[in-house]
Amino acid sequence: MASEESTEGSVSSCSLARISSSEATSDFAHPSRSDLREPQHPVVVGGRVAAAVAVMVELNAAASAAALGAGAHAMTDVTGFGLLGHLQRMLAASGVGARIDASAVPVLAGVLDLAMLDVVPGGTQRNHAYLCSTVQWGPLSLPEQLVLADAQTSGGLLIAALDHEWMAGELTGRGIAWADIGVTVAERPGTIDVTGRLAHAASAP
Repeated sequence: MASEESTEGSVSSCSLARISSSEATSDFAHPSRSDLREPQHPVVVGGRVAAAVAVMVELNAAASAAALGAGAHAMTDVTGFGLLGHLQRMLAASGVGARIDASAVPVLAGVLDLAMLDVVPGGTQRNHAYLCSTVQWGPLSLPEQLVLADAQTSGGLLIAALDHEWMAGELTGRGIAWADIGVTVAERPGTIDVTGRLAHAASAP
C-alpha cells in the first residue's frame, strides 16, 4: 500500500496505475487517413503507426477484471479529456489531490516529437487550458504538458488502489502492460502536482 506523509499528518494514499495498453494512445498524435498515405511529418513513419494501432485495438476487459479483483477504489476510462483531465475529475469527485511522476508515464515513440512540431489538435489545447488552474506542471515544457493532456485516446484505464502489490500482481498475472505513475494526497483536493520529465525530454541534451 502506498503511503504519503503530508504536512497535516500521515495519510493513506492510492497508487495510480496507468494502463499502458489501449490507454497509451492518449499520448499519440493520430494522423488522418490522408496523412497515412502521404506523411507530412517524418516522425510518423515505419512501425510507429502500427504500434499506435496495436494499442488502440486492445480491449479493457482483462484490465477491468484485474482492477475489480484487486479491490480498486476508483477507476475511469481515459477518453477525450486526456490522462490528466480524467485524473483531475476523478480527484475532484473523491476529495483528494495527486502527485504524478511524468517520467513514469509511458509514451509511444514519436509522440513528443509531434508535439514539439506543434502537431496538436484543438481538443488537446482545450484540455490544457482547462487544466491550467488545477495542475502544477513543474519542469515540463509546453509540448510535454500537451502530451499529458492529449485528447486523442482509445479509452484505456486509470486505476486507484490502496494495495499496490495486489493490484500489480493482478495486472501482471493477466499479461497487462501497466505503469505506476503517482499517488493521491489529502491536501488540495482536485489538484495535480507533476514532477519529473517525460522520458524522451529528460534524455534530450
